[in-house]
Amino acid sequence: IHNMFKHIFTGLESRWAKELEIIREQYESEPVTFTDEPCVLHWPEAMEILKGEGFDMGDEMGDLTGAMELALGAAVKEKYGADFFMLDKYPADIRPFYTM
Repeated sequence: IHNMFKHIFTGLESRWAKELEIIREQYESEPVTFTDEPCVLHWPEAMEILKGEGFDMGDEMGDLTGAMELALGAAVKEKYGADFFMLDKYPADIRPFYTM
């Protein structure tokens, strides 16, 4: 999966560079960054990161809010240098894996 997404995003950057340059004049963004190997974060580590970011995680069995997801993404980028990561061991009792 990691290599597939890496291929998609790097391909977009190379094949659509001119169009992305135009879009980025209006909407600030940067190319997606990847680690060489898949960046897999396990649920307990994500909880520790979010606690470190000042979030009250309670019993650690609550769903992530949008703000938590953004903070986790920023922390992963800073710690691992990656925009793209997988959150593994997401408790099934919180929400089914197939929902967004």
